[in-house]
Amino acid sequence: MKKKVRWHTSIGKIEIEGQNYLHRKKRSVNKKTLDPLRESIGIINRSYSKRCQKLMTDFGIEESFETAVARMKEHHGVELNDSAVRNITEFHATRAKELVASFSFAKQASKQMVMELDGEMVPLIEYEEAIDRRKKKKNFWAELRIGVAQNYGESSWKYATSFKNPDHLGDRMQSVMKRMGLDENTNVHGVRDGASWIVEQGERVAGSNYSHLIDLFHLCEYLAEAVTHHDYRGENIGPDCAQMAIEDMVSQGVNRIYVIRHEENAASARLMEKTGFEVVDTFYDPVRRQTGTRRTTVCRLVKR
Repeated sequence: MKKKVRWHTSIGKIEIEGQNYLHRKKRSVNKKTLDPLRESIGIINRSYSKRCQKLMTDFGIEESFETAVARMKEHHGVELNDSAVRNITEFHATRAKELVASFSFAKQASKQMVMELDGEMVPLIEYEEAIDRRKKKKNFWAELRIGVAQNYGESSWKYATSFKNPDHLGDRMQSVMKRMGLDENTNVHGVRDGASWIVEQGERVAGSNYSHLIDLFHLCEYLAEAVTHHDYRGENIGPDCAQMAIEDMVSQGVNRIYVIRHEENAASARLMEKTGFEVVDTFYDPVRRQTGTRRTTVCRLVKR
């Protein structure tokens, strides 16, 4: 009997008519029909050629599946639907994940790594089963936790993400970093903001070999700028207040103290000089400074 076979390629849809044959009833034969065309060239009815699947996957991972359909039409003249692009892209993504997991990542042990963890709120959409799913969608926000690691001295970064919880991201980061050479002797330096879960996951990943610093950008968000109340200005209480703050931080074990000011703030400059600070850097800071030179000066305590 004759049977039509259709499949999609990178140059369009192809349809041919092939001859199928019936088997005689034999217990040793499982197939009822014999399809020489399918068995010789490996084509399945309503399937996609390997090159077509590659193009669909390349476009599918860039933006949305809808955009991928439009690009297949624009660049190759092939008409597809969103669900086909999605199914093919997710199929190859699953295969790639399984393939990567099967590799034995034999890598030299790393002496030092840099790691950063953070979270960001991103918008998501959930759909309910309906004839028109556009009318049954729900918009909401969820926290996407992101981790990145790098071997000291290398230029490439490795990433891990999670929508679940901090422990899930920590487990993923540990798996990634082990492939990069993490072992019980690797020192891991973390750069972070003030979130406590980041320290917890850093210690879960590297144990006592984990250390961290809060980067200046986030540190400046947590430390408020201090000014003298207008009722007490002119009474020279600024140096005393600054000295009290310094003594309080030193008593808590802080051994490096920095302050920042506007480059042109002469009053702050005199106060910092009196309390033992020296200038270490000045940089353009248009976000924080809206007037004058728009530059920030960083000072460091050199005497107590």
